[in-house]
Amino acid sequence: MSGARVARLARVIFGVGFSVTCVAMLAVDSNFCAEVSAQTETDARQRPQPGPDNNYYFSEPGPAGNWFFRGADFDTNQTNNASLPVVIGGVTMYMGKGNWLKYLMIESIVLVNRSGKPIKAFRLNWIIMTVEDHSAGKNRDAALLEGQTDLIDPGLTNLGGRTKPFDLEVVKAAKPLARNGTLNGDFIMRIRLSEVQFQDGTAWTE
Repeated sequence: MSGARVARLARVIFGVGFSVTCVAMLAVDSNFCAEVSAQTETDARQRPQPGPDNNYYFSEPGPAGNWFFRGADFDTNQTNNASLPVVIGGVTMYMGKGNWLKYLMIESIVLVNRSGKPIKAFRLNWIIMTVEDHSAGKNRDAALLEGQTDLIDPGLTNLGGRTKPFDLEVVKAAKPLARNGTLNGDFIMRIRLSEVQFQDGTAWTE
């Protein structure tokens, strides 16, 4: 898959309220898109949809205060680097309702696998920045908080595609920003790959 093809933005969609959305989905060929669509339907059947009965898969309440997470995106500087074997091509996220209104969940991502090798696991690095810094085009130098996930089983074929749900709770991750239990401000989370392990025993690390 050419770097130019990956670099073209196909759509940017974000909706507040409970709706699974794909953000900055990068253009790929039609076969790849068909596979991602089919995989999305399969994932939806593998577990109940997020809802009040399962607390939208959120595990704990957030801090007090006037806080809001406008959304999440991925580091396109990394995605547009044609030398990398695997990059992020899209993010699926949603917000809860009721008691979980304003709570943001990164449910899954789309991986673009340029290596041709089956992926065993991956790890994400994440940062949280203010909306103002995000609008100004800043990146990791503007991080208020940074962290990483555990290794995640993607549940993918070697062609890449949408991962199975892994549920990165954005508000929970941001709790260290609270002071005396209170958090105020408008924020955005940005993710990038920091490690990819392949089934042949090799690995890529940032």
